[in-house]
Amino acid sequence: MNSKIAEQIVSYRLQNDVNIEASKNIGYLIKKERLKRDLRLTDVAKGICSLSYLSKIENNAIEPNDYIVEEICKRLGITPIVDNQKGDSKTNLLTLLVNDIERKTDDNIKHHINVLKTSFKNDDDHLTRLIHLTYSIYMSDLSKSKSLCQDLFKIHNHFSNYELCIFYEQLGSYHLLRKDYEDALRFLTLSYKLMKRLGLNRPLLIYKLAWVHYVGNRKYKSYLYARSASQLFSEQNSFFRKIQTEILISLCLAQEDYTLSLEKYNNLIQTTDHLNFHQLNYICRFNLGLLYIEYQEYTEALTVYKTLYKKADKNDLDALLKIIYIYLKIEDHNSVRHYLEKLDSIDTNLEKKFIYEHYFKIILNDYNGINLLKFYRNHALPYARKEKNVDLEIIFLQQRASLYEREGRYKDALEDYKKITKKAGVLK
Repeated sequence: MNSKIAEQIVSYRLQNDVNIEASKNIGYLIKKERLKRDLRLTDVAKGICSLSYLSKIENNAIEPNDYIVEEICKRLGITPIVDNQKGDSKTNLLTLLVNDIERKTDDNIKHHINVLKTSFKNDDDHLTRLIHLTYSIYMSDLSKSKSLCQDLFKIHNHFSNYELCIFYEQLGSYHLLRKDYEDALRFLTLSYKLMKRLGLNRPLLIYKLAWVHYVGNRKYKSYLYARSASQLFSEQNSFFRKIQTEILISLCLAQEDYTLSLEKYNNLIQTTDHLNFHQLNYICRFNLGLLYIEYQEYTEALTVYKTLYKKADKNDLDALLKIIYIYLKIEDHNSVRHYLEKLDSIDTNLEKKFIYEHYFKIILNDYNGINLLKFYRNHALPYARKEKNVDLEIIFLQQRASLYEREGRYKDALEDYKKITKKAGVLK
């Protein structure tokens, strides 16, 4: 899905103030019906308008004359008004779904999907698919989302500006779920531009933009977008989303203002406890531990992660990995070995457990005959790349380069060091 095409479409519509809403997607409808009847442009345009004019109508390059549209529709035997009324009801359904996803009201979201399945069960037009895509993204269904994104991208030039705004947000969200952050930023930015032109306020879209800027290490931009989204969520009384955004603001502040970030996390922990937002409460506590680690407050960090580990009946892999990591930082190797033994009792995410277990053992020099080069080549590096975790990939490359040096394989070591400098942004 080429973002350049999308950028050209948005640029054209914004520069020329093209109002696709006014034509009610008539260009798409006319082209679809013409192709269905295997007619050429000349067959439809003859005696009504020029070929270039009809081509512009079909490509949504102009807002067409009502009389010409009426004559073309008569020739094709279609009644666009009926289709538009049906489309309007679906547009309303799409708007309701988007608004309830924004507020995270799950019961309403399920109701809208049931309405789609009952009232429009035989439909397969672009609006129906856009509604399904929006729901699939919300449910993090990457497999279904991929096929819907590909199908809709082929015809998205015919969408109204509003539909295009929604589609680009879902497309950006799809790339965000895949951790393709550059593509996510491109499509979310296009959606944001259309949102501003339409005079809308979509705090969830703004939050997603804030998140992708944070991941890209553009903390200040992330902070500005997150502040804007938080204010809009407050106006909507959307407490869950507001807290979600405040967590991101705390992350942005972490490197600049330890005290303020610490204060925000403690307030958010109290709030999420009070509102029974268990998922957000866990995230707040986990991030608080990260803040302590960043400022080398290891005793406080251990307290946080041991509490999370115990609350999860000793089945929290992420908290356990942090405990082991902290003991490595303070060089308490007996505690590291003690908690490494507890990894065996955790059943979840076996690949992640396998990678980190071996990684920690390598640091301790306890790898006992592990074929290290094979481990890095077949497991560690593919895992880091799949997770798009550049920091972890650099660590594994450094360890492998050191191993190559010890074995006298200086050419291989040099290649890994080149990869490291490129990954770290030193070489372009």
